[in-house]
Amino acid sequence: MRSCFFSGKVGDYKVLFVATRKCRSTPKKAAGKGPGSWEAIGLDMSLPELYVDSDGNTPAYPKPYRKLERKIAREQRKLSRMEKDSRNYTKQLKKIAKLHAKAKHQRADFLHKLSYRLVTHYDIICIEDLSMSAIKKALSFGKSASDNGWGMFVRMLSYKAEWYGSTVIKVGKFFPSSKTCCACGHVHKELKLSDRVYVCPAYGHVMGRDHQAAVNIREEGVRIYISTHPFAA
Repeated sequence: MRSCFFSGKVGDYKVLFVATRKCRSTPKKAAGKGPGSWEAIGLDMSLPELYVDSDGNTPAYPKPYRKLERKIAREQRKLSRMEKDSRNYTKQLKKIAKLHAKAKHQRADFLHKLSYRLVTHYDIICIEDLSMSAIKKALSFGKSASDNGWGMFVRMLSYKAEWYGSTVIKVGKFFPSSKTCCACGHVHKELKLSDRVYVCPAYGHVMGRDHQAAVNIREEGVRIYISTHPFAA
């Protein structure tokens, strides 16, 4: 260990250890396999459950901020009745800060464990290249999007994939993953955001909207991987 730093604020203290170690790049798992033997998964971002994957599964996302939201609001009401800069006011500020830190730490802990499971199990992980700030503004999902932690999750996936030899593929944000039928390829241009079940007008295929989007993301991600790695085809 070369040095140690202590930093943070109320309820969110950190100790940073700086050390030197020899690093070696981890060979990509997909590079040593053929397309038929890859373990690939597609993830469609979902505000209620973080994501729906291409097998139709969702993680048991704890929604830490939502669980503490009422308690935080109650403590903030108490704060509003206190004399500003008084001793009790300062103590109450610290109490609220600790609640926010608790939600933050619970979210990070869950996402660390989930991202680790994905990169150690799958060779290729396919996701959409999304802008969370744009989603919050356009759809008025501020609190839900913040509690969702998708941006943090993607960062964790990316660096852990480097550590464990997985490959993260980002599918373009304009790819019509939700509107394209994963059975026949027809693009359902009239599909609305409120339509949670996809019914293909051309083929009659019926599937959950997010599940089908995740399947399309996986297939498009694998296609991108093959096109950028000719030896893999």
